[in-house]
Amino acid sequence: MSEPPGDQNSPIQVLTKAVRVMDCFTVDRPVLHLSEIRERTGLPTTTCARILRSLVAEHLLDREGDHYRAGLRVVAWAASASTASELIAMAGPVLAALRDATEETAGLQVRHGGHRITVALEESRRPIIYRGRVGEVMAMHTGASGKVMMAFDQEAFDAAVQVGLPRFTDRTLTDAEALRAQLPAIADAGVAVCRDEREPGLSSVAAPVFGSGAGLVAAISLGVPTFRLGDADEPHVSRAVVAAAADLSSRLGNVDAFAAGTA
Repeated sequence: MSEPPGDQNSPIQVLTKAVRVMDCFTVDRPVLHLSEIRERTGLPTTTCARILRSLVAEHLLDREGDHYRAGLRVVAWAASASTASELIAMAGPVLAALRDATEETAGLQVRHGGHRITVALEESRRPIIYRGRVGEVMAMHTGASGKVMMAFDQEAFDAAVQVGLPRFTDRTLTDAEALRAQLPAIADAGVAVCRDEREPGLSSVAAPVFGSGAGLVAAISLGVPTFRLGDADEPHVSRAVVAAAADLSSRLGNVDAFAAGTA
């Protein structure tokens, strides 16, 4: 295999070579000799050795003599990916039930740094709805699920402030202290309700999802056209979201949620 064109020392090219090395390892061949890696990648000996040293230093590979295997960091990533897959699989029926009970679009968001990402979605069947998408990256400070994450996780708030608090609508909070002041009430209520903060005419309701270790793992939310979330609608919609979040928390092994559900 020949070297790819371009600047061979550019960050992209170095990353590409590192990926080629990591791709050599499979379930069938979890341990490889240096010569096997060199042969499989087609990289020059000096380049291959340099990439391997860097991967070992970053705990992406472990070395025993001239043999290499996946390192602890890869194992941690694999565990994280497995947990995320389990979360999404368990969330499916919960989101579908919430969508059917409220007739609104139900979603599951997780935190990624100072942003939130939708990882599962059950879209409303009504003609006028919130249309989200799986993989959508959203600002933390402009919606109910982000505010839930910040209310139950100080690191989420700090990360959101660090990336910035841009204005999206006239109702967007862009002052960190004003945003912080909202969070205790959300934590006490166990639910957040936001109106027109990210888009005019779009509101959201969200509640926290906790894992078996009692830590926050996600937020369940409803995206609702603002005209369908009046003061009279808010209590029963909020109760439905809180119940769905507790249901998913219980399925994930959260003892408190399970006890509340069986009380």
